[in-house]
Amino acid sequence: HGKGKEVFLVSGGFRLMIEPVAAQLGIPKANIFANTIHFAPGSGDYAGFDDQEFTSRAGGKARAAKHIKALTKAESLVMIGD
Repeated sequence: HGKGKEVFLVSGGFRLMIEPVAAQLGIPKANIFANTIHFAPGSGDYAGFDDQEFTSRAGGKARAAKHIKALTKAESLVMIGD
């Protein structure tokens, strides 16, 4: 952020756990690419996940990176991971 660059967070984890971390880092929700888990109303039981998320499938992080590059019209993209 300090260099005026837009920052995105791409993770194979769940938004529910990632959004608080992103908020601490100043990354807006619109710049998060992660899995959305669904819970059943009332019981709170696991009810699946959003299979339309890039990261819900193999190779999803690479597809998310291509999407971000196209979205921002960036000439280059830097990824940092664990």
